[in-house]
Amino acid sequence: MFIELVELLRCIRAHDESWLVASIDELHERSIRRGTLGCPVCQAEYRIIDGTADFSGATASAVPAAETLNSYEVALRAGAFLGLADSAGTVILGGSWAAGASTLAESTGARAFTANAMTDAEQPGVGRILVQNIFPFAIASCAGIALDATFDDRAVEGALRVIRPGGRIVGPAAIARPDGVALLAEDAEWWVGEKPPEVTTLRRGSR
Repeated sequence: MFIELVELLRCIRAHDESWLVASIDELHERSIRRGTLGCPVCQAEYRIIDGTADFSGATASAVPAAETLNSYEVALRAGAFLGLADSAGTVILGGSWAAGASTLAESTGARAFTANAMTDAEQPGVGRILVQNIFPFAIASCAGIALDATFDDRAVEGALRVIRPGGRIVGPAAIARPDGVALLAEDAEWWVGEKPPEVTTLRRGSR
């Protein structure tokens, strides 16, 4: 877990949003190799093992094929799907998409996290997390998220919660696009959607 990215993480339990405090057991070149992330509100603890922060409750599945993918090609496609050419922010690449995280971060300036990418190769400057259906980020804080078919529809709904209005989500064709998400593109494998902007209701002031 790249130490500068810890401040972006939040507790996943049901209470007001709270940052997490890192207790470091082993640090290597600004990456936390072993340690604990603790919530000051509910005292929940999330272990960091081999550089990966575990928010899954030990239920996340591995993606053994991720290391065979071409990182440049994956990053190029992810960047195009997520619309990161002109602006960047926090992005999450889940499953097989994780192969392009470091290249995407370097080329766009995005703060990149991988989700459920169980490989031994740690990518420089990238945060690694394990999740089930809840993503440990503040509401509406992420520019975009790409998930593959190792995730389910509940994870897609969880991803929408942390994507900012106007941000994009990429999902596999096997999972239906959530209601209210605008379709930008699709093919036989993937769909690309945009989270709708927030609507502000104007009220007439009293005289």
